[in-house]
Amino acid sequence: MVRMARFGWFAALFCLAPACGFAQGLASLDGEWRPTAGVLHGQPVPASALSTMKLTLTNGTFRGESSGIISSGSVILEPGSTSRARFAISSGSDNGRTLPAIFHLDGKKLTIVFSETGEFPAAFESTADNRNLVMIYELATAADAPPTVSSGERQSASVID
Repeated sequence: MVRMARFGWFAALFCLAPACGFAQGLASLDGEWRPTAGVLHGQPVPASALSTMKLTLTNGTFRGESSGIISSGSVILEPGSTSRARFAISSGSDNGRTLPAIFHLDGKKLTIVFSETGEFPAAFESTADNRNLVMIYELATAADAPPTVSSGERQSASVID
């Protein structure tokens, strides 16, 4: 579980520079993204871990949150590509690390494959051998925001498939 928490922020990461949004035919990818599924080294990311993650994109920067771990940085679109980027981490537990990733945007659904090997992922898959993390995100709406809880109240949550 410690490995999941440490690597979990990778799952929460993703933003593209405005040029990438333009290349995808979008005005902007700014907003809040929530993971709906993930696979790390061939194993499903537990729903309990997914529920702690969120990604906020603003003006070509990212802020990823996972199990209380916050990381941020920028993303550099690979020259000549509309689906490959390098994530340059500038704060958090892996400060200074750069991760190659591939992505596919389909409406409000974003699939990202992060690689721990330093090489771009070859496909949208995660196995024990390739050491990839595949995450599927959905753009959050105002209705997705958790309710405001006043002091003294308890908040509960449920997962509906």
